[in-house]
Amino acid sequence: MYKFFREPFMKFVLLMSGGIDSPTAGHTLLSQGAQGMAIHMDNQPLVKGLDIEKGKRLVAQLSKVNDTMFPLISIPHGPFQQEAHDNCPAYLQCVLCKRQMMRMASMVVKEQGYDVIVTGDSLGQVASQTLENIRTEENAASVPILRPLIGWDKQQIVDLAKEIGTFDISASEAEPCPMVPEKPALRATIKDVEEAEANLDLDRIMKEAYEGIEILWGELDGWGREEA
Repeated sequence: MYKFFREPFMKFVLLMSGGIDSPTAGHTLLSQGAQGMAIHMDNQPLVKGLDIEKGKRLVAQLSKVNDTMFPLISIPHGPFQQEAHDNCPAYLQCVLCKRQMMRMASMVVKEQGYDVIVTGDSLGQVASQTLENIRTEENAASVPILRPLIGWDKQQIVDLAKEIGTFDISASEAEPCPMVPEKPALRATIKDVEEAEANLDLDRIMKEAYEGIEILWGELDGWGREEA
């Protein structure tokens, strides 16, 4: 059923939320012949896990539209969120969260032989997407990051999401993150976050998260997390 019409020019890992932006970003590359997988950062037990089913529907739709297999994996993220909440300044929570996503996605890229991380960032739409915060967040990555939507406005993103059939899925009920602070940092510096992260055992947290990876939808040839 699924096939590539040409050799993929790039293999990417998509940090995919249940929102509108990240599936649209993934489509822009899949439609050009890139090969990828999506990552769901699983906030259980802080949430009920309802976004997992939404994620499965999104990757199934992207696979259908692009006539390719676009698998979905989950990485445990709730334990990191809790430890950051308990040990770091509250205003840095969202930036610390995004940095951990970058670290875990980088690990998957390198361990599985992919090339880059892709995100749905669009400059300035939310607190974690100010230019200063983007700079601080990407500092935690150890592989290149692509942001296909960085200069798009929201209406452009919505229009494409509707065209490819992901908008209604993304717009369905979602579980809000319970760790979002009342006043998140808008201009976090690398110094700020590194001082905060010194309170966390990141090596242990990352190892435990990688060992907890699950394939939620699709097929992945040569998946080797047991050898990591």
